[in-house]
Amino acid sequence: RLPAFDDDEADTTHQEAEVPAPGVAASGEVLVPVGLDQSGMASAREFHQQRKKAASKEARTQEAESTSMKKARAKADRSAREAARKQAEAPLGIREGRKRVWFEKFFWFVSSDRCVVVAGKDAHQNELLVKRYMRSQDVYVHADVHGAATVIIRNDAGGAVPPRTIEEAASFAVCR
Repeated sequence: RLPAFDDDEADTTHQEAEVPAPGVAASGEVLVPVGLDQSGMASAREFHQQRKKAASKEARTQEAESTSMKKARAKADRSAREAARKQAEAPLGIREGRKRVWFEKFFWFVSSDRCVVVAGKDAHQNELLVKRYMRSQDVYVHADVHGAATVIIRNDAGGAVPPRTIEEAASFAVCR
């Protein structure tokens, strides 16, 4: 839209006049600009070259768009694969450590009846278990075999220890 000037008015107010898009008439016909310094054929040739340039530019733009989309998809796939690989490796990486429980320096397991059973690894740890960690409600188990470990069943409930737990602890004492 170009402003139209009215020479009759002294205040020079601007009114906008409707101008069609360049190269297109109001009826839909294509307008070819003709220069006064060139022939009609030269003007048509120049218009045709401009049209070919525009079509070529549009084709290059579409090709560049498809190339960039392919690259973006490939980059997204690579980053997704990298994230999946990092997630798969995460358990092997450094994790925040948890606080160790006192009996983890000994041989230990949790019995079928959910009692902690602890055994010494050597004679020194056997003595340490009995003298420092054994309580009055705990059960002491030892096998009459040379080199058998001292086994303590931690009885937090204070009641009777189930026979299945005693049997598991005895097997543990013989095997250790």
